Parts: sequence; structure tokens; C-alpha cells
Amino acid sequence: MTAVETEVKIEVDEDLLRLTSELKDEQRVVTIHFTFHADGQEMLIRISPKTQLVSNQGGKVSSLIHAQNIVYYPYWQQVKQGKTLKFTLIFEALPNDCKTFDFIEFIPNEKGFEFYGLPRNESDIYGLTLM
Repeated sequence: MTAVETEVKIEVDEDLLRLTSELKDEQRVVTIHFTFHADGQEMLIRISPKTQLVSNQGGKVSSLIHAQNIVYYPYWQQVKQGKTLKFTLIFEALPNDCKTFDFIEFIPNEKGFEFYGLPRNESDIYGLTLM
């Protein structure tokens, strides 16, 4: 018995390709893992639900979707002296052309956490330390 090679030509509808690409982009997220250590004394921490990532290429804003292991403003979470709190924030996807972005926490009447010019990576998973 001899194997027969045949060339198979597959055509995919352009509208289906576009829709698949759009759905893939909608499902992407940016994940930031934080470490916060209460060195010298007991500390209080929280995150504003209005925290955003801002692309430095065009200014598109990616909003916070979910916070894990940290409370939202206006409540406070206690971190005892010498202890470390690890928490995760999940944001909407950054635009494809984004190379650097800013992390800005908006809290009324206070200055929130801010990180500027963060370089983007392919995984969109980051680790930051709060001091």
C-alpha cells in the first residue's frame, strides 16, 4: 500500500477571522501581583476601584476589573508589623501598540499608589512592590 499525498486548501471566511481576533482581544487581561510589607509598624492598606492603567502610547485607559486579597476603598485592611500582604489586581487589556504604561490609583482627597513608565511584557503579568 502506497501513501498518497494530497494538498488540502482550507479557506476561512474573513469575517470569522476578524470576529475571532476581536474576541481574543476582549478576553485578554493585565494581571499585577503586589507585595506590601509592613516593616516598622502596623499599616493599613486598600485599593480604589477607580485604579487604572494608562497607555503611554495614545492614553487609552484600562480599568480595574477585579481585586483579590485586598479591600476596596473606603474600607481599610490591616497589615500587622513585620507581616507581608500579597494581593492581585486584574485590569482590562492594554492596546496592542502599548509599550509602556502608568499605574494610577485615584482616591478622593488622598494620593494613591502611582507607578510611571512601566515597560510592557508579552505575558501582561507583572510583579510590583509597594513601600
